Amino acid sequence: MTDYIPEYNPDDETYPHELFRRILLESVEENIDEDDNRDTIRNSFNQKAIKLIGEGRVVMTGAIVQRRLIDEEWRQLNAQASRATQTILKDIKDGRVPLMQVEQVLDAVITAGKDRRTTLRRMKLTDLERMTREREENFAKQKAAIDDWHQEIEPRIKSLLTTYGGMAAAFHAGAVATIEEQSA
Repeated sequence: MTDYIPEYNPDDETYPHELFRRILLESVEENIDEDDNRDTIRNSFNQKAIKLIGEGRVVMTGAIVQRRLIDEEWRQLNAQASRATQTILKDIKDGRVPLMQVEQVLDAVITAGKDRRTTLRRMKLTDLERMTREREENFAKQKAAIDDWHQEIEPRIKSLLTTYGGMAAAFHAGAVATIEEQSA
């Protein structure tokens, strides 16, 4: 397991990410034959990460820890605001806002489009318009992605898997177009 630990460089902010990416890859490879393997992979990943941290092999500067803590808290709070928006607006539509929670609901952070956060108390008509526009754009993107999947991606991958028996064989046979990476 220790052969995938990258060399620590205190100036390299990608160090912990690369280390954890390698742990994830190893955990996926170990559990690849299990159909619904996400939870098993997550448990394996957690065990490996905890072991490396306990052995003192994961080195992160205070700045990296601070950035990751702040980023994680923002991610969780932002996701919570997104979920709260859907729930609150549905509850308003259905008339299910508990009387004793009105003040709490009014002060809940909600998402009014991708780039705006507000509270229900301070919500304006322009926020509602942004929310509508964002949902319409998301729907159009999702529809385009589904159409592309069914019309282009799924048939192409299915053909490669059927013809070559696996993606690695398809790449090695030259059946998948590749591009040369350009140096920076």
